[in-house]
Amino acid sequence: MGGVIVGLNAAQIDGDNAAGYRKAGLLVGLRGGAHLSEKTSITIDMLYSQRGSRRVPRIDEAFETYTISTPYIEVPLLFHYKDWRVEYEDGSFFYKVSAEAGLAVSYLLNPKVENIVYETEVDNFNKIDVAWAAGVSYYFNEKVGISARYLRSITPLYNHNKHMKTLNSLFGYHFNFSVFYVL
Repeated sequence: MGGVIVGLNAAQIDGDNAAGYRKAGLLVGLRGGAHLSEKTSITIDMLYSQRGSRRVPRIDEAFETYTISTPYIEVPLLFHYKDWRVEYEDGSFFYKVSAEAGLAVSYLLNPKVENIVYETEVDNFNKIDVAWAAGVSYYFNEKVGISARYLRSITPLYNHNKHMKTLNSLFGYHFNFSVFYVL
C-alpha cells in the first residue's frame, strides 16, 4: 500500500504575536503503509512541508509585514480507521472515509526570518519538531481521495529558556489539505 500526496499547508506559529493561519505552503511526498485488518491500517509518509508564520499589518498598525518560513521534511506515522464500505458488482470493495491519528517527526531544513526580532535567533531554531496529528480522508474511489489533517507541535521551534529569555517560545500549528493517489 503506497501512494503519492500533493497539497497545501495553512500554518501559524504560537508566540510570534501574529494570529491566524496566514502562511500557505506546499505539501508533497510519498506514502507507504500496511493493512492491519479490513478496517484499520498504519501509514508512514515522507513529505516536504512548507510551514511558518506571516503577519500583514492593518492600516492603523505601524510595523512591516513579517514572515517566518520553516520548510521541513515531515514523517507522520498514522493509524487509520475506515468506514462507509462501498461494494462493486464483482465483489471488490473500498471504504470511503478514514479517520487518522498519530505522531509526526519533522526535520527543519533552511529556515528564513524576515522583518522580525527572531532574525538574529534563526540559527537557534530547533531542527527536530515532534507533533501530534489528527485528520480525515474521503476516497472518491479505491485509488483517489482527499485529506484534511491538523498538526500541533509538542516541541518548541524556538525555546526562549535556552537562548534569549526576552523572546517568546515558538510552537507550530498547521492544517494540511491534500489530494492523494494510492498505487
